[in-house]
Amino acid sequence: MMELSCQMCILLTCACRLSNPHVGGRCVYPGTEGLDDRSSDFGLPIPLSRDDATSVWSIPASSQRRPPRARPRGNRVRFFAPNRKPNTNPSVIDYKRVHGRPSALSTLKNYNLRNMATTTTTTTSPSASSVTRRVTKKVLAVEQLEGEGALVRRSIGTDQLRNLTPFLMLDHFHVKPGAGFPDHPHRGQSTVTYMLEGTSDHEDSAGHRGTIETGGVQWMVAGRGIIHAEMPVHAPGQPDPRGLQLWVNLPKQYKMVEPMYQELDAAGIPTAYPAGEDAGLRVKVISGISAGVESPVRSLGGCWYFHFIWNKEGVSTFQDLPKGWTAFIYVLKGTLLVGNDSIAHKAFHTLVLSADDVESGVLLKSGTNDTELMLAAAESIDEPIVQYGPFVMNTREEIMDTLRDYQLGRNGFEKAHSWKSEIAQRA
Repeated sequence: MMELSCQMCILLTCACRLSNPHVGGRCVYPGTEGLDDRSSDFGLPIPLSRDDATSVWSIPASSQRRPPRARPRGNRVRFFAPNRKPNTNPSVIDYKRVHGRPSALSTLKNYNLRNMATTTTTTTSPSASSVTRRVTKKVLAVEQLEGEGALVRRSIGTDQLRNLTPFLMLDHFHVKPGAGFPDHPHRGQSTVTYMLEGTSDHEDSAGHRGTIETGGVQWMVAGRGIIHAEMPVHAPGQPDPRGLQLWVNLPKQYKMVEPMYQELDAAGIPTAYPAGEDAGLRVKVISGISAGVESPVRSLGGCWYFHFIWNKEGVSTFQDLPKGWTAFIYVLKGTLLVGNDSIAHKAFHTLVLSADDVESGVLLKSGTNDTELMLAAAESIDEPIVQYGPFVMNTREEIMDTLRDYQLGRNGFEKAHSWKSEIAQRA
């Protein structure tokens, strides 16, 4: 054990080039207690902690660091692998193999969201057969500094809320001038970036560049590996970039697929009006189905993601969700009532919802005339998780392989030691 752990530490302190460290600190991997701290450009070794109840190894909240940001492209969803040229025709989706490896795009091609749920419509009040979910846990996201001066409110991925499978991390970020997220890698997860306001640039090691503006979303599948940078754009008279980033674990069969993106700008994200356009509620359907409105975005393993926006107090709606899926709410503004409870939940709280087999959705009611929330639901992944900073795999051996791949510049990290993003250099 000690020999293996020492090998890992040696790997981590070798030629890993990253101007922006994800984490740093004392290595507490099993068998390495007592090892001296080591430093590198990558800010590693990364300390790990173990959840005794689930036997999951993960990086402590105090050492975690947020992941990427996004960019939109056109008013319709675009599927593309970064190794290929971006699709210039949004009505044509390329599902071919990339570099001889099966692309997960072929899986997404005929993905039918409507087969996931027992019902697909959202109403202003639940039917007699509808059973609402309830809040089982509540966590306040406290603001903290992350990256290069960015302010982040993190709830999922902290000591208070860990292993909410398949959700790995949720960050509500605010990036001020001079702050950002320079070059860093990912493997084994999807990152979903949704811009609430402002603009952010994105660039990756496969030659892909772009910008995401207010209301746009980027759904990035890191797959076998990618290196990228996300830097805010500050212009006179424009608001500081604010948004959310969600990390979603990938099932084992998709962890080594080619990286790919799905992107929508604000106009391309469909809007649902559960009670009519004048009822005081609209829902941005980032993925999934709400009030019969279906997003064109497809996610590996299944994940629904919504932005609820009220402009009237006391307006209720029942959002159907696939039974048994993990689900949570993040309150952005105002106050919210959930289920049959009379408790008003305030902004910046993450609410974990129950997932009983009889519960067909969740009843939501605005407590103010400016209530906003994010609602996410996804199928649980019943697999071991080993998370080592930006790398999320199933076993320690796979993490070791990932670290070697990054060090040696192979299997998705071919440009690990030669590529530097232009957008990070300008900061």
